Amino acid sequence: ELPAHMEASLRAAAALLTRAEAILVLAGAGMSVDSDLPDFRGERNWSETFPKLDEQGLRYENLASLLCFVNTPELFWGWYRARIQMYQDTEPHEGYRILLDLCKQRTEGYFVYTSNEDGMFARAGFDEERIVECHGSFTRLQCSSSPQHGIWSSASSISKIVFDSETFEAQPGTLPHCRAHRCTAVARPNVMLFGDKKWNSKRFETQHKAFTTWVEACQHRGTRVAIIEIGAGTALPAIRTQSMLMVSTLHRSDWPYPLIRINPREADGAGIRVKTGALNALKSIAELIEAERSSGASEPVHPSGSPTKAVALVVPSGQKSENIYPIADDPGSEIEKRA
Repeated sequence: ELPAHMEASLRAAAALLTRAEAILVLAGAGMSVDSDLPDFRGERNWSETFPKLDEQGLRYENLASLLCFVNTPELFWGWYRARIQMYQDTEPHEGYRILLDLCKQRTEGYFVYTSNEDGMFARAGFDEERIVECHGSFTRLQCSSSPQHGIWSSASSISKIVFDSETFEAQPGTLPHCRAHRCTAVARPNVMLFGDKKWNSKRFETQHKAFTTWVEACQHRGTRVAIIEIGAGTALPAIRTQSMLMVSTLHRSDWPYPLIRINPREADGAGIRVKTGALNALKSIAELIEAERSSGASEPVHPSGSPTKAVALVVPSGQKSENIYPIADDPGSEIEKRA
């Protein structure tokens, strides 16, 4: 159950999503953790998930690197095989379904922009043509030698990798190889590794072109786009940076700062700050929307029963805030008035 002090934030988020004609989802690793998947940026998650590697002093950054792939491909692929299996054995949590339902209800559609490599959005039913994976996806492979050899599905190759569960060393004869004629290079995941200068970004570029076309169409039509950022931290700021770019791109005079930021630890700097995990937040927002729909209320109602009114939201330094979001006149609100 969410703390009472979050009520105003959740109601503001529900009101914004209800008014929106389209939704842009921007998701980081925090979206996946509610499926009981580890966030490898945390030392505890890493040591608990891969204790034998941790004992050797190996970290996520060491293994998910181009250097590891080039120098020790057996270790790289053994560990990657174990990691991919972990994701394949995990179902997307209920928050994905809730989010997809909200997206499908918008008259002008949706788009997903994620740094996650796990393919969870596609598995949850999101249209693959409406997903941008800015760091790639391990559902695809690429040649380690030539970008001209294309990008292909990893499904049949990954399952053939055999590795030692103690050392995570894969048997050399089971490693995936390039499928191009006469190419004998070991294949690699089509993801951006640490220190990577050989990632084949063509698939991402195709995704991003479709995304840009959608954003430009929203701009042209004056579409009210709700931007919902989930589980994106500042350690790897790709999603945060994209969020702020989209806020400046998609603002309108009557829709100037439409960002909902869901993050239990780093929610500051957004108009609507929901300081909890993805699943809790999405379930609570969906329940509030359904309650309003069932009651037939035309305006959001604060839990105290007070009339709602528009208040200015906290926005990043240097940006003007506007009176557009309906919440109650509550001095304890998560959404604060800026003088």
